[in-house]
Amino acid sequence: MTTSDWKIEVRNKDRQRVGELDDYQQLDMSLKFNDVSTWQLKISRRSRLAADLLADGAGILVYRNDIVQLSGFWTDQDHERSLQSNTVTVSGVDDTAWLNRRLAYPDPNDITPPYSVAQDARTGQASEVIRQFVDENGGLATAVARRIPGLFAGTDQTGGAGPTITGTGKWQKLLPLCQDLATRSEAAGTPLGFRIVQSGTDLLFELYEPEDKTGTVVFSIERGNLGGFKYTRTAPTMTYAIVGGDGEGTARTFSEKSNGALAATWGRIEDDLADSRNGNTASELAQAADQALAEGSGTTSLSVTPIDLPSQRYGFEYVLGDKVTVLLDSIGPFVETVVADAVGQGTSITADYLIALEAMSPLFPDGTRVLLKNAVGDLKDPGVRIVVGRTIAFGYVNLEFYPAASASTEEGDHLQAIEPPNPVGDPISDLIREVAISLTPGSEQVTPAVGNTNTKINPARVFRVLRSYGRRIVNLERR
Repeated sequence: MTTSDWKIEVRNKDRQRVGELDDYQQLDMSLKFNDVSTWQLKISRRSRLAADLLADGAGILVYRNDIVQLSGFWTDQDHERSLQSNTVTVSGVDDTAWLNRRLAYPDPNDITPPYSVAQDARTGQASEVIRQFVDENGGLATAVARRIPGLFAGTDQTGGAGPTITGTGKWQKLLPLCQDLATRSEAAGTPLGFRIVQSGTDLLFELYEPEDKTGTVVFSIERGNLGGFKYTRTAPTMTYAIVGGDGEGTARTFSEKSNGALAATWGRIEDDLADSRNGNTASELAQAADQALAEGSGTTSLSVTPIDLPSQRYGFEYVLGDKVTVLLDSIGPFVETVVADAVGQGTSITADYLIALEAMSPLFPDGTRVLLKNAVGDLKDPGVRIVVGRTIAFGYVNLEFYPAASASTEEGDHLQAIEPPNPVGDPISDLIREVAISLTPGSEQVTPAVGNTNTKINPARVFRVLRSYGRRIVNLERR
């Protein structure tokens, strides 16, 4: 993929398209699963669309192959003028931010005090409950004074997905409420995704089920589609959940549940009492226990640097929210074993990342790890390279590498394939929860993050920790 596949358009406050911004200097985006995505765009203050972009309420639409990847509005402007530069950096959020601009009313039809209803409890399939809260607190089913202009949330695009859950609206923002319900659905085995994106000049609240592509989208060094990774893990903080429902004292309803697999390794770990006062049925307490165990099971944070191959490209074979697999290479000493060898046939003059080989090039399929050595046997080009493709030039089959090779071959030089390392442990399979994208007119960089990389994905955990801190402070004051 190249930057020619991307397009940036400027829109005005009424979400009408003003024109394509083709003279930008850099665009950075952080696309987030079930959260507000952010963007930062640097342009010249003399750009023909600068005034339109910087107008109050204006924003951008970003396309890849004519599919909208992000739509949103600016929140900050940073102007810089000197003898050498005259630029403005515009920062903004995507349209999902509207969910942070509306509250879940206890009675969406009662929008003036005094209020006679304490909470809005809704029970149904997770996707439909999420849709109802948005539609009645911002969509067309909302009182006119509270409607988000142009927002349509009247259709559950999943057709009804997720477990039966109960959600309660009582003055919290819509975003954390939707996140909480989606997290509970995922904990029960059905991930749900949502976002707000521009369609025409309107806004569409999209609900979708992320696809499980763990068997078809696999990142690994050996496959030639993984340039690098950053990986962190945290130990579990809970393997045994205790949930408190309605009632007080000995009359309160309780439910307990264990994560047997984790407990077998880490032992019984009890964390703070999970508060579920809004529900006391067995199913509601069981869902709260599943959610607490999921949040306390430890996290994995894996940021990968992918290599786009014809068979596996971001935006085509996988997108934000899909569940994919990553194979990490082995931990500990690794002895390089040469499994194939080819002798160079003279200096390659086509490009510095092509190595001219004999006809035995099929010994080096895509994903092969290789070393380039001088005829005398010492290392010629530092570092291991990965074969990612091939082409024909000057009568030879030439290999393409990642990272690009910095030295051409001379007659007698050797290209040696080394045995791939074994993957460590079980494959990591999780949702793509964030994608960082950086574009300049001549380059692009796409970096997906797999796993729980952001505590906002589990807001209930944050709230529970805050409540715990509050109780400890109260206890200290009592002492």
